[in-house]
Amino acid sequence: MTVPFARTSNILFSIACLIVIAVGGLQLRDRLFPGPEKSNGTTIPKASLTEPPPNTLIDVSKVTFKRQATPAVVLLEFTDYECPFCARYAGEAYRQIQKAFVDRGLVAYGLFNHPLESIHKGARRASEAVECAGLQGKFWELHDVLFQRQPRFEREHLVAYASELEMDTGQFERCIDNGEMASRVAQHLEVARSAGVASTPSFLIGVFDSPSQVRILYRLRGALKFVEFEKALTQALDSMPTPR
Repeated sequence: MTVPFARTSNILFSIACLIVIAVGGLQLRDRLFPGPEKSNGTTIPKASLTEPPPNTLIDVSKVTFKRQATPAVVLLEFTDYECPFCARYAGEAYRQIQKAFVDRGLVAYGLFNHPLESIHKGARRASEAVECAGLQGKFWELHDVLFQRQPRFEREHLVAYASELEMDTGQFERCIDNGEMASRVAQHLEVARSAGVASTPSFLIGVFDSPSQVRILYRLRGALKFVEFEKALTQALDSMPTPR
């Protein structure tokens, strides 16, 4: 039996439409549910809560913390200021974590700079600028501004942001021009390498072993929803021997 040409054309057209819809759906999924970004620019699937090797210790002597009182549990973020997934996290889960855990004195929050220089040319400049702002007590303020203004990180942009935040712009300019915080960013990258962190945003949850060391309990990666952090942080808090 011969299938009429018009009918065959309709079938082929329908198949083509289904393919277009499928491809579009995959692209929409990737936009709505992005994974973390690797140094080669690819994305990797979001990982569930995992445990590191026993007795993993992280040096936090060069890390800026946000905390109330002296909580035992700490959340460490590894970020890149040009990473779009880091910006999404900063605008969503990060704010909820601050309100639910940090502001209540339950968790200390520390940040490691992890610029992926192979794909984000201004990320290291931004990292050093945030550390320079930290010298004037404006670390977290500039951190927030950079994610809001991403990726405008040329020198004139950074100085303008410092002025908006009422910093001593002369001191700030000398700091970024002289690379005063370059060694700190390099130390952060070395810690990331030794901890096996290769993508941003990545997170480590642990407890203070000493003022300068954190013993890692769990790892998370990707621009996860707040509920994932809530479960992990609650689990860590529940593991503490003394009541919180």
